[in-house]
Amino acid sequence: MVKLLFGGLIATVLLGLYVWSIVSTATAARTGGAISADISFLLNSVGALITATVLAVLGATQPGELPAGKTFEKGLTGMTKTVASYMPAVYIFVWIVCGVITVLYGFHMLFPPAPRTSISADSIEAAGALNASAKAWLGSAVVAAYAYFGITPNTGSN
Repeated sequence: MVKLLFGGLIATVLLGLYVWSIVSTATAARTGGAISADISFLLNSVGALITATVLAVLGATQPGELPAGKTFEKGLTGMTKTVASYMPAVYIFVWIVCGVITVLYGFHMLFPPAPRTSISADSIEAAGALNASAKAWLGSAVVAAYAYFGITPNTGSN
């Protein structure tokens, strides 16, 4: 039980840092503010940890099942069991929302639909960080879909 609570606390803190780094970078890209190397580091490294966790959970989940719903059922009862069974799905949902935000801001801010004359260098740097994160997230989202839906390449001859 302590291991589950401590692991859940670490996962929640990391997810919070990931969300904060995306919001900070998106705000900087939109307002022309600068981002620090630390925020860029959080965006990339914590984002990779979150993505790896999501891919591992989805890879271990049978298609059509709630992600990791049965993983924590042993020895848990009541509210603890309910929270533990839904937490991976909430975690994945937040990852999806954050990824969509990086895609929307990363591609829109770096490649705006109409030419802008006053784009600051800081804004371009922040948009570039979001753009790189968006590209990585898109690739990972495809892998996540393949893992969850059990899609495998056809190995038969053509």
